[in-house]
Amino acid sequence: MFWIQTLEGFPFDLENPEAGKISPGAISTGLSRLCRYLGHCLSFYSVAQHSILVESLVDDPELKLPALLHDANELYTGFGDVSGPAKQLLKHHFGSWLKNHEQNVNRAIAARFGFDPKLFDDTRIKLADRQVGCAEHRDLMAPCSMHWSQEDGIEPMKARINPLPMKTAEIVFWQRLADLISERNT
Repeated sequence: MFWIQTLEGFPFDLENPEAGKISPGAISTGLSRLCRYLGHCLSFYSVAQHSILVESLVDDPELKLPALLHDANELYTGFGDVSGPAKQLLKHHFGSWLKNHEQNVNRAIAARFGFDPKLFDDTRIKLADRQVGCAEHRDLMAPCSMHWSQEDGIEPMKARINPLPMKTAEIVFWQRLADLISERNT
């Protein structure tokens, strides 16, 4: 078995991910500790805060929870430590395996939180993710002489991004996750 140890000390089988092994607390803590852009942003900026911003741009209530959790698989796949361009290179060489692995983990996450995993691929979530990414480039990255092609045709979110401290991002993410779960259960 290929496995990782989760925050709570449990083994997580990478080949057969189980919904029961997905922990909301571990997601909140873990994503708040992962820095976007492999740490190449001007100050620490977490995947948790990124996810909160993506969720805030999605209007459809059915998509709110999948939008908040759209990068949660990074805690279980390790692909959060891989930059976007490197991930594209890996997909080029190991495309079907990489995609299947991410989809398996996404299925477990969706099952844990009670929604269809196909919602992760909704174009509105993808657009919000790109809009936040463009704003991150504008607000959090040093000027670069190279063109970011992922920004082509995308209007960045209007609000400026001010990075939250790690613990604050964890608390805000956890509260938003709890609220969305509560809303789904009422």
